[in-house]
Amino acid sequence: MVHLAEAVEPESEPSVFVVFGLGGLDDHELAHGLEATNDLIARLADDFARMVRPEGVCYAPRRREFCAIFELSVVEVSPILANAAITLRRESALAELLIAFGLAVLPAQADDPLAALRVADGNLVQARKTQRRNRAALG
Repeated sequence: MVHLAEAVEPESEPSVFVVFGLGGLDDHELAHGLEATNDLIARLADDFARMVRPEGVCYAPRRREFCAIFELSVVEVSPILANAAITLRRESALAELLIAFGLAVLPAQADDPLAALRVADGNLVQARKTQRRNRAALG
């Protein structure tokens, strides 16, 4: 929250806050057990941290989400996020997890840390809805 508070200050350099969400963990846990699921999450969190460094600062606030703050423009962050999404999807393909992300451009889209979380989370929810629609359309 301290880093988010700094990023939303009006005089701050443009930055991007991103939340990657993991879906399908309950099914994975039922099929493979808690220990295997925790191992998978730890491996994905390590992969995510490697992909966003040194450009971003990485956090894992909840079991099903990874976050990062980049002191870069969204144009500069986009290739990093695309690579992270592709790599995490590839790593989790055997587990049949869904991985989506939402972001907030700071300070333009939020003037406090909670607003930044709401914007990124709202975009994450929209990305998950799009994934579900796309999966349903593919059969």
